[in-house]
Amino acid sequence: MTLTEIKTMAETLVDEVIDETISLQLLNDKIQEIYSERPWTFLIAVDETQHTSAGNLWEQSFVLPSDCDSIIKIEINGNEYTPRPYSDYDACKIINHYYFISNALYLSGAIDASYPIRITYKKSANDLALNDAPLFPSRFHKMLAYYLAADFYMIDAGEKEMSWHNEWYVKGETKLNQMRLWDAEQQTKALNTKLKEKTNIY
Repeated sequence: MTLTEIKTMAETLVDEVIDETISLQLLNDKIQEIYSERPWTFLIAVDETQHTSAGNLWEQSFVLPSDCDSIIKIEINGNEYTPRPYSDYDACKIINHYYFISNALYLSGAIDASYPIRITYKKSANDLALNDAPLFPSRFHKMLAYYLAADFYMIDAGEKEMSWHNEWYVKGETKLNQMRLWDAEQQTKALNTKLKEKTNIY
């Protein structure tokens, strides 16, 4: 569903026309709140466009993907690199750490060949326009209409309509909880698949 379709559903629920500017602000605020809650499966991406050169890694600088919100994992040739503050310079030369200098990404230790740098990260998400759709699966889009309906009553309808606010809010929370469960299942499946690949057990 696009935000326009979500807005139309919310208007059907409240039997009122909701201002477009207010709708867009409320919807984007809620979407960003949901996105920031956790590293959702639908926000996880992998970048392998950069490669190391043989030699000391701390002498090579790299960049994060332009849509990177936060790093989940950095791996090279099957080895995971963990974050380390640059202030701990001596430790930065120990193998399997990463750190930043002026927004440039550096890796510690030395390496014997050129390998792709596998950066698993959570994508950042810009505010949406009315013709855009949220990134999460469409079956959960209705929760935004419920939240918008609830917020509309809070802002516009006054105390006498608080019972309706609660009803729509509960419906929104129910859908969000369903999406949390779905996401946990997806991440468990991904983990199990990775474990099977490592152990060759099928």
